[in-house]
Amino acid sequence: MCSSDLKTLFFSDPSNHYEYRDVVMAENQREHFRVDIDAAITVRHVPKEKLPEVASEINQTLRLSTLAQANKVIFESIKTEQSHNKRHADLFQAMNEKMDYILSLVQGKSGAVAKPQTINLSSGGCRFTTTKAYNNKEIIDITVRFADQSEVRGLSYVVMVRETDATPFGKILMAVEFQSLIDSHRSIIDKKIMERQREMIIEKKEAEE
Repeated sequence: MCSSDLKTLFFSDPSNHYEYRDVVMAENQREHFRVDIDAAITVRHVPKEKLPEVASEINQTLRLSTLAQANKVIFESIKTEQSHNKRHADLFQAMNEKMDYILSLVQGKSGAVAKPQTINLSSGGCRFTTTKAYNNKEIIDITVRFADQSEVRGLSYVVMVRETDATPFGKILMAVEFQSLIDSHRSIIDKKIMERQREMIIEKKEAEE
């Protein structure tokens, strides 16, 4: 199944009003800047016969923006209260963990919360460490959650798998190519890349002084 087939499948639901950017056009018109950034990764293998079902499921969970936004507000409250009231901060932390668990279950996952790791990210895909090896060209459902609790989710192709040194996140280095991210999620990735690039420029200037 080619990338255009994946996009057609993912966005074929007539009730889905999300806009998206064509992957091929994005590849032709922009350079894929790559940055290292901390994020929690959750992946799930998608058998070809399950693609319509999973695509529909992703479309449904993407509509839970209110729940995801509430989770982000709680996270911001934790950061604020940590410097003022530890008891309140602990309460917000418990609420945040519960929201994480609910979101995970709604998205068809196990309920286990993935821990952040340093991933290599571009607008076209990402590279990360995991415990399970997949084959090239296999399709996976991937969720990338950043430190501020913003997250992106969509279907991706596995493009590279190799064994690496053991880490707390596994010993399989895997790279994927995004295939069906909605426009708002691509914007999140673009924003994260630009923010990280600014940080790198500042870090370089400070090191040179």
